Amino acid sequence: MTTQRCKSSLWLLFIIAVACASVGIVSSLAPAHALPPRSPTPTVAEVVPARSTPDRGSIELRVRFPDGLPGRESPWQELWTAVEWQDPHTGTWREVESWQGTLDGVRGEGDAVAGHKTWWVARRDRGTGPFRWLVYRGRGGPLVATSAPFDLPAGAGQTVVVEVTIE
Repeated sequence: MTTQRCKSSLWLLFIIAVACASVGIVSSLAPAHALPPRSPTPTVAEVVPARSTPDRGSIELRVRFPDGLPGRESPWQELWTAVEWQDPHTGTWREVESWQGTLDGVRGEGDAVAGHKTWWVARRDRGTGPFRWLVYRGRGGPLVATSAPFDLPAGAGQTVVVEVTIE
């Protein structure tokens, strides 16, 4: 009876060890999403105090429309935005998977109407760069605007504002 319990306990320990090893192997194979180191070049974007959550920073895209809001043929709700970071080793621009989506809304009146999109910046990512915003006419559609490169805000409570104009 005692021998039976020992064998059962050994099998249970073996199964737990195999499960832990499998989880470790699978997690080591997952691609790490590391942001590039901080760029020594200054940002071309405006840095302003964030409206809320002083312990975090944010980035905000403002999309200007030269002739006011787009009409039926290209509503602002269909614009798709994405943020890319530049790999310092290859110079290749890579999408930040979690920073993609439609505009949050529009603000302003008349010719001063601008669409906007905001993303929060984690503390560990502050001051890194370069990044850039891309605006597409719909998800998977043609590219209609690309921002100048910018760095993420360096301090808590800051917002980096980047503007583009859709021609």
